[in-house]
Amino acid sequence: MGPGARSILVVTSSPERREQWAAAVGGRRTAVETCPGPSERCPLVAGLGSCPLVARADLVIYDVESASPRSFGLVMQAHLSAEIVLARDRVVGGRHRPTPVMRRASPACG
Repeated sequence: MGPGARSILVVTSSPERREQWAAAVGGRRTAVETCPGPSERCPLVAGLGSCPLVARADLVIYDVESASPRSFGLVMQAHLSAEIVLARDRVVGGRHRPTPVMRRASPACG
C-alpha cells in the first residue's frame, strides 16, 4: 500500500458477512483483511497478548454478533491504539453492510 492508504480488518463469524462487509468498506486505497473471530487458534484467546491482524490494521470492524464480551474485551485491552468499531449487520439491496454501534477512536484520530 502506498502513502495515505488505509488497512481495515473485518471480524465476523459469518463467511457471507465477511465477504460482503469487506467489499463494502474496501476500495482502491484500502487493503481489507478478514478474520472469522475468536477460536482456539486466536492469539488473544491463546493468551499471547496481541493479534497480528489487529496490530497491522488502521481500523477494526467487529461484528456485534461475533463478539462475546470476553473476546471483544481482549481486543480492546490488547490493542489500545487501534480504532475499533463494533457493528451490527444491516441488509441493503440484498447485501450485508456494517452499521456502527460503538466506536473507539485511536489516539491519532482524537
